[in-house]
Amino acid sequence: MPDSSGALLRAAGYAAFLIIPLLIASGIALWLFFAGAGAVFGPINDLLTAACLGLLALPVLALRSIAGPQVGSWFDIVSALALVGLALAAIGQVLLVIGVISLQASFVTGGLGIVPVLVWGIALAIVALWVGALPEQIGLATVALLVAVVIAAVGSAVLPGAGTVVVSAALLAVLVGWLASIGWTCLSAAAGSPVPASI
Repeated sequence: MPDSSGALLRAAGYAAFLIIPLLIASGIALWLFFAGAGAVFGPINDLLTAACLGLLALPVLALRSIAGPQVGSWFDIVSALALVGLALAAIGQVLLVIGVISLQASFVTGGLGIVPVLVWGIALAIVALWVGALPEQIGLATVALLVAVVIAAVGSAVLPGAGTVVVSAALLAVLVGWLASIGWTCLSAAAGSPVPASI
């Protein structure tokens, strides 16, 4: 494996694990904001979210480098669109904090940005579970994450406050597991451990 590829895989692995505490801190900041602890926690949540989105770009690139040769150009395209979506969502959060766009506009940038990322997630599950170009645990964790996203979205719309907290906590737990599986895969590949070609 070329050194540049190894560097990307290591950076992506560390980035995936770094997202986990940042994500937890973002959730705490959001909770404090809604609990009335101070308006400052809203921008803190926004900036931490932007950092998580930016860091996720590295795993997207790394997984494309692992699976791309076995999968074909379609996964390259989906990965590129995911990178654009991550950039759009992250920039929207920063622009919100510095007052360039409104909260409603940030919902637009966030919504438009997350769609290609979700499509990439579906592609990731296909690449892992059906093509076998990535470890099975990534595919299973991705499917669990996509299901948790749907449940959290529906739950936040129909459940009372306590129910929303429960589904949000469950989503966070699944997201942490997904990030950990990606982190270990990238670091293992960087160290020269074989990545399963089939399930």
